[in-house]
Amino acid sequence: QEAAMQALFVICKQALVGDDERSKDESWEAREAAAKALGYCGLNYEAAAIGVLSHALAGDETHENKDEVAVVRKAAANSLGSFMGKGSVVALSQALVGDASHKTKDGDWEVREAAAEALLEYISDHPWEKERAMGVGALIQALEGDEVAKVRKAAAEGLGGSLNGVADISHVIGALSQALVGSENHDMDKEWKVREAAAESLGRIGQHIGAREDEDNPTNAASAASALRALRQALVGDGEHQ
Repeated sequence: QEAAMQALFVICKQALVGDDERSKDESWEAREAAAKALGYCGLNYEAAAIGVLSHALAGDETHENKDEVAVVRKAAANSLGSFMGKGSVVALSQALVGDASHKTKDGDWEVREAAAEALLEYISDHPWEKERAMGVGALIQALEGDEVAKVRKAAAEGLGGSLNGVADISHVIGALSQALVGSENHDMDKEWKVREAAAESLGRIGQHIGAREDEDNPTNAASAASALRALRQALVGDGEHQ
């Protein structure tokens, strides 16, 4: 079985990104299939698979040489969500929001949406990983700034699954509340589906805090109250009914 797994990894790596002897497969369908298959590599090949998938999704250290076909990058993002390693969240965050100027984020919105969904999977499945803070930060940035509503919606949904092991969730509450009802400096999100996703995530947060053993934590108590205020404001103040 180990030999079969090794053979699978070598074949998929060569097809997806190539190696010293051969270039990657010219067929984007073959590269897409390789990216999907790498998501099933065993624990012994996790770090290597993350490296290959990250290269296909986000490129090298200069953010160049990523796969030129969006469908392949999307498949790589989906597979990265199943791994626990730090490299996964780094590559997914890079694809979703890029650097500080957001110039290096993926130019295809479906890839960014896939990255947001994969970050939700990563955060939900591996809540105690310290790198989840990077993923949560990327989701907040995407919710507040991505130009495509479907990406913002995926980010809002992802933030609702970012709670386990997080001592202070006030920054998550703030981003979701802003999307739902706005703030002094920002309008609420113009798309009702994004606001709906934000409301559902706020509801999950309220339930989560109520079930925690440390529910008397002042910070989280204040966060729960803030979430409730946003939901009440949306209930009585959102004039767009669908």
